Amino acid sequence: MRKLIRNKIPYIAEQKGNRKGMTLEKFGQNDAELILLFKQKIIEEANEINETNNDIDLVYEIADLWQVMNELTCYLGIDDKNLTNVIKAKAYTHGTFISDVKTYADIKNESGVEDKKVTEVYTLNINERERDN
Repeated sequence: MRKLIRNKIPYIAEQKGNRKGMTLEKFGQNDAELILLFKQKIIEEANEINETNNDIDLVYEIADLWQVMNELTCYLGIDDKNLTNVIKAKAYTHGTFISDVKTYADIKNESGVEDKKVTEVYTLNINERERDN
């Protein structure tokens, strides 16, 4: 099985005497195989978030997922401003997952402190939705 790993992992493993199976590969811009590896890594990191049982590990796992998504968007040439505009447009047309949340670009209040006010979170029971369709 091939999977995307951080670029320093082979060197760390080599220092510990265990670099078996690790290879360095080069990919071109918009290489379909690398994009697939990124997608698989996103699923791996999302699963790790799902399996996390404490807040400290949750922050680290969210950071890992965020980094993978950020590197994929950079690789694809999607800039932060474009991505933020899509997030804002979707929030406007479809709403947000937490009722009072602002997009990441707007999350700080006037004093520069993050606003953590949350009032409502909407969920959907998938079985009920399937039954309604």
